[in-house]
Amino acid sequence: NIPAIKLFKVAGGESEVVKFAQSLGVSWLRNDDKYGMPLALWTGEVRPIELAQAYSVFANEGWRKEINPIVKIIDKKGNIIEQFSETSGKYIFSDAASYLLSSILSDSTARPSAFWNTALTLKDRPAAAKTGTSNKDVSKGWVKKILPRDLWTAGYTPQITTVVWAGNLDGSETKSTCDGLTCAAPIWRDYMEFAHKWLPVVQFKKPQSVLS
Repeated sequence: NIPAIKLFKVAGGESEVVKFAQSLGVSWLRNDDKYGMPLALWTGEVRPIELAQAYSVFANEGWRKEINPIVKIIDKKGNIIEQFSETSGKYIFSDAASYLLSSILSDSTARPSAFWNTALTLKDRPAAAKTGTSNKDVSKGWVKKILPRDLWTAGYTPQITTVVWAGNLDGSETKSTCDGLTCAAPIWRDYMEFAHKWLPVVQFKKPQSVLS
């Protein structure tokens, strides 16, 4: 958390961070909401679809390609009514920065324990992943109590980006043993294993500008 807060200041503070997040596709963040430095730890609310859009930019080597929920619509006679067509997208930041970020998030040797690797590592291919947990203060009287609320895992390969949110729809707290790693990451991993079952293994592409 400390490096994130330091980088928040180096990047120019809230307005610059919000502007960059918006360029990735996170439209729920606003420059006038006064998040303050806690935004470095992502205290701003965001929808899963927008977080997937943002992480897909890292997967696409710095290019933003708009998420489209409709691949193809055909009628009962097989006529194509609507079909999604791929575009080159918009260049947001360098492929070198994207590669370095993917390298960090996919480095299994940097994870704290074997359990982290079990939850975030795919069997036969590199995958970049990040967990997150928000908390809710449920203190009563003089008894201080804080429990998890929103449980996140976001991650990607060069082919697929997936974001998992777990929690209660009414915003209530979850059980104390839950966090992004224990309750969201297993869902993310199982889905990603299935989704890649018939796909070739693809490595994150190292640009020539990255020398080591």
